[in-house]
Amino acid sequence: MVKNNLILSSLFLNLLEQMETAKDSSVFLPKNRLSVSDPSGILQNSKLIEDSQPLDSIICNGCEWRCLKPVQMRYDQDGLVTKAFVICDERDDMGNIAIDFRHLEMQKFTLNHLAEWVAQALSTNRKPQEIEANSIFHLGVAKVENKHRDLFLVCHVNQPDLLQRLSQNLTIRQAVDPVLITLILPKSKPIISFVILSTIVLFEDNNIG
Repeated sequence: MVKNNLILSSLFLNLLEQMETAKDSSVFLPKNRLSVSDPSGILQNSKLIEDSQPLDSIICNGCEWRCLKPVQMRYDQDGLVTKAFVICDERDDMGNIAIDFRHLEMQKFTLNHLAEWVAQALSTNRKPQEIEANSIFHLGVAKVENKHRDLFLVCHVNQPDLLQRLSQNLTIRQAVDPVLITLILPKSKPIISFVILSTIVLFEDNNIG
C-alpha cells in the first residue's frame, strides 16, 4: 500500500516557504537535518537538493548567548581537517568550543533547480528560461486539461509590484493560456490562472511526482 510521506511533504513545504522570502531564492539546510527528514535521499536523487560549501560561521551553542561566530579549523600534516571549533571572546570561562562536523555540512535548495525539476515533471517542451532574476521562470508549454498552455514558475508572489510586473511582462502577455505556478498562496489573486506548487506535488513512500 502506498503511503503519503508526511515528513518529506512537510520539509518540502517549509523549503518553499523559506525560498519565497529568500533574497537570492536559495535556501540552505544542514545535511544532518536532511538525513532525518529524507533518509532515502529522494530530494537529492531528484536533483532538487545539491551539496553546498560548508558553513564558515555558525551560531555557537556553548552557552545561552547563542552568538554568531566564525568557524576555525585544525588540520593534520596531510592538510585534512581534524577539528572544527569556535573561539569564544565574549566570556572568560568558555575558550574554544568544539563543533560537530555534521552541523557544518550544508545542502542547497534553489529556484533554478526547482524550475528544472518542475519543467521535467510536467513534461514541458523545453528547458526553463529565467525571464526575471530570482523571481520568474518560463517553464515552457505543457498539456493541461487537454489544452497546451504556457507555464511559469513564480517566486516572491506577494511582493507589492509583482502583479503589475506580471501583467507587463512581454513573454507572459504573448503566452498561450498562461498558468502561474506559485510557491505559496498569493494574498491577492493574480489576473492569470494559478496553482500552488505544493498542491500538485505528491510524496509517496520513496517517490516524488
